[in-house]
Amino acid sequence: RAIFRWITCKDLNKLDICEPVNPESPLGLLRGIKYGTETYHDLFKRLCSFAGLYCEVIQGYSKGAGYKPGMKLEDEKFRNSWTAVSIDGSWCFVNCNWGARHVKGNNSSNKENKNQYFYACDEFYFITNPEDHIFQHFPDDSRWQLLECPISLTEFISLPIVKSSFFNYGLKFIMH
Repeated sequence: RAIFRWITCKDLNKLDICEPVNPESPLGLLRGIKYGTETYHDLFKRLCSFAGLYCEVIQGYSKGAGYKPGMKLEDEKFRNSWTAVSIDGSWCFVNCNWGARHVKGNNSSNKENKNQYFYACDEFYFITNPEDHIFQHFPDDSRWQLLECPISLTEFISLPIVKSSFFNYGLKFIMH
């Protein structure tokens, strides 16, 4: 949890590292995330490794900014990655990117409208329940759904679009 909090509580808009730092150091990686040369997932995986935790970066699709109900997930725009960490022999989802950075304002897919981000830690993305995680993230390898009965890409597309606040308020869907 300390690793997740350390990463997600940083407002990269305010991060100003003037002196030279090793690009492989945690601060160097944070600066790389700010300027788009590194990812939250790489930083989280590296810090987990230092702490003796097993961590995997998962590739797949996400219903992120600009996604509309029923959209096909064939283009690269919705490709994404997140992490799973092994805790006491069980795999758990941790998404530092979505846990730290949120899109502000216009979520349209118009290329002229560049996404603006604001930073606020969202605990939903720390050890997210797989039953909730599947509403936003679909891995290329179905084993990484961490569900007893994995779903298909078609089923994923048909799921309602919900954000973390839905689950943070304790709401759930009743599945039949």
